[in-house]
Amino acid sequence: MRASSPRHLSPSGWLEHLASAKNRVRVRVGIVPGHFHPPPEWDTRSRRIEEHLIYFFAHETGRAEIDGDSFECPRGSCCWVMPGTTFRFFSNKSPLIWRFRFSLTTAKGNRPLAPDRPYYFLPHTPAVAEIVQAVLAEITRQDRWQPAAIRAWLIQISIFFFRSSAPPGPRTLTTRQQEALRFLVESTSPDTWLKPRDMANAVDLSLDYFSRLFHRTHARSPRQWLVQERLFYAVVLLQETPLRIGQIAQRLGYTNPHLFSRQFNAHFGRSPRAYRS
Repeated sequence: MRASSPRHLSPSGWLEHLASAKNRVRVRVGIVPGHFHPPPEWDTRSRRIEEHLIYFFAHETGRAEIDGDSFECPRGSCCWVMPGTTFRFFSNKSPLIWRFRFSLTTAKGNRPLAPDRPYYFLPHTPAVAEIVQAVLAEITRQDRWQPAAIRAWLIQISIFFFRSSAPPGPRTLTTRQQEALRFLVESTSPDTWLKPRDMANAVDLSLDYFSRLFHRTHARSPRQWLVQERLFYAVVLLQETPLRIGQIAQRLGYTNPHLFSRQFNAHFGRSPRAYRS
């Protein structure tokens, strides 16, 4: 089902609507009340939903891709994703995650309300962890469920996010990610054609987002970079081996030696034969 476009509010406007008993708040917990253990390679994929999601990483570390940003979610961190925001979480392990889901709508309509940002991220928030635990404990006890208490706790959580939210980091490939890409290239046989998707998988990013990050980092596409790396290796073979041009093209995985010569000439301004001479 396609999510309705939320009505965006300033932080003060959000708190005002949240505190008003005229507006309706609905709350739900995740897969298992209180907490759940995602399996290895946990991945929500990109979804658009009408609920607010608060994820608290109680144990181990995960990663997030939200609204074009990619960043780590270390133990003790907390992430609030707004309705209608495309996001993805994933992890190589099985981190303990608390997930709290809620929606806020006005009394006159079902259009969701949300602060005017796609998400908020808190690197380490033990105080929020205590609040989330209290909320989860409250809504799993139907005989003691107090809507006013839930609303008050949501206000507390919102204030923590508004005051302490930190940017996830620069929107470029990290040093560790670039080292992983370099290892991938150096450990792959020269006659094996790497693809941009192989590179994205090596750093645990989706292909689209990886391509954008890579271009910001290197001012070229992953495919252009792979061709460049292959041609640099061709220069080494031209200078240090007696291999013929066709043999070099074959060793580099080119089925058409003329394509190799055209790419080499386009990159270095001379043909492989002229470069060797």
